[in-house]
Amino acid sequence: MADQAIILTPSKAFGEMVRQLLADVHGLQPQLLSSPAQALETAAGGLELLVLDTDFADMDIASYLEQMRQLAPAFKLILILAEDTPADGWEHAGAQAVLAQPFYLPDLAAAIEQLYGPLHVADTPSKAQYGNALVEVRLTETPAHAAPAWLADTKLSAQHLAQLSLESASQAALITRGAEVWAYAGELPRAAAEELAAAVSNGGEAGADLARFVRLEATQADYMLYATPIGSDYKLALVFDTQVPFSKMRSQVDKMAAAMAAASEASLAEPAVVHAQASRGQQAAAAPAAPAVPSQAQPEPVQAQPPRVRWLPAAQAAAGGSTLLSYAYVLVPRLPEHRLEGDLAEKLAAWLPQLCVAFAWRLEHLSIQHGFLQWMVSLPAETAPERVVHTLDTHLSERIFEEFPRLKRDNPSGHFFAPGFLVLNGGLPSDAQVSDFVAHTRNRQGIPT
Repeated sequence: MADQAIILTPSKAFGEMVRQLLADVHGLQPQLLSSPAQALETAAGGLELLVLDTDFADMDIASYLEQMRQLAPAFKLILILAEDTPADGWEHAGAQAVLAQPFYLPDLAAAIEQLYGPLHVADTPSKAQYGNALVEVRLTETPAHAAPAWLADTKLSAQHLAQLSLESASQAALITRGAEVWAYAGELPRAAAEELAAAVSNGGEAGADLARFVRLEATQADYMLYATPIGSDYKLALVFDTQVPFSKMRSQVDKMAAAMAAASEASLAEPAVVHAQASRGQQAAAAPAAPAVPSQAQPEPVQAQPPRVRWLPAAQAAAGGSTLLSYAYVLVPRLPEHRLEGDLAEKLAAWLPQLCVAFAWRLEHLSIQHGFLQWMVSLPAETAPERVVHTLDTHLSERIFEEFPRLKRDNPSGHFFAPGFLVLNGGLPSDAQVSDFVAHTRNRQGIPT
């Protein structure tokens, strides 16, 4: 007869994930409960393992565990502490593992494996190919609903997904239709996107959220995949580093799905501005809208020489027929006194087009003014927009400091441009938008404008 395991938690979604993990342990019969009193009654019949989520209002954890030990003296205990509960001082509780918030799902899997050995996964192609611990989050049943009309347009889907993905901590985002990649944004290779789509399609029932570990052959790395239905046979999936808290994954997927449900074709036709502030090398995150600035803060044209502006014909599709999306970017020098003029402006006018060719990005527009650098490129839909700005920032900074040692002495940070960037999807920013961004950047630096 299987040993009894109780998952006691007020959160059904979280409990279902834990139950699915325990279901892969030979000899355990996991039962999900949300009532502490019912858990005591169940333990009276024998208990091997208790996974206790302490996020119950007014629960005296020590007293409750003492009652449980009187009914089942030898059970193993995994404690998952509520966010405000200190992580220290639980030795007396006899816990084999104590997991504090923010909660990381891989830590729970490791604790279970430490107690019971490697999690067993049924030897089926779908599970064996995509990794351990298939975890389905079966929430209350909801009727199937229609997908937003704009999802039928693959270009619009890719455009909106790329824009929304800038605001998440995910490494990749995709919309699937059945087993097909419908739209993709991220820095993982296309082969990885195909693997992810297969994992989503093989990962459970329609209408259910899905969270699972995946190991991608294309990258030979482990990730957490979280997917949710967005109508009809479409699903939205985000891929995270395995150390991202489950609560953060779920909230970001929910937020993006809600944004997609609320969007209309008319709203997506309008260019969208994202003020992206990110640490170097990290995923961009949306910043609050910049405050309005007085008209005198408008960027001034270079008086000694006109701004260098290069226009090229707009591109809609690559030679191979793949969809191209256009993004406009703005960067400002980290130090206001480092003006983009003279020899420096001439070098930038040569370097930036050269780098775009090297990285296979089609340059559509380049404008260099003394206070900011602005350009527009057309990219394949699968290219993450933030990759462009981080790459150009890195390479341009290296060249600037090598060519102009004085600027490097003034700014030893290694980055010529200020943290943060402006990216606009579908068109060039207005003068007011650029002015707002410049003022917002200087305010964050503590420099009055």
